[in-house]
Amino acid sequence: MSELINILVKTGQPLEKFIGDLEQLLHLSFQRDSDPIYHDITYRFTDEQARIWVYEREIDEEDDSPYEKYPYVINIEARRFKEPEEELARQRALGYRVFETLKKTGKYRLLLFWDMQKLLEKFEPPVGEE
Repeated sequence: MSELINILVKTGQPLEKFIGDLEQLLHLSFQRDSDPIYHDITYRFTDEQARIWVYEREIDEEDDSPYEKYPYVINIEARRFKEPEEELARQRALGYRVFETLKKTGKYRLLLFWDMQKLLEKFEPPVGEE
């Protein structure tokens, strides 16, 4: 499966602090890794049914796109389901679960994408709460 659920995150926290918060919120343990395909430092969680990886992307200050201002990317992939439809449904459900969990904290600006092409949800905390 090549299509992913992606969550872009904007926060003032360093990546390591954000990962610590994410681990507590999701009750998962991420492993630090090097990945030249995505970025130098990537944090990964993998089990039999899902793979989640988080990294910091470079911000192009000259790009006017509002999406460019979100430095952290969470990629979510469901795996090992016999039926592609079941895999897609699980992937989407897991993506929404992570998005809603982060949203409830009120600490992060969030964008939820299907394969970095279709914006599914957006969240901006009330002013003063970010």
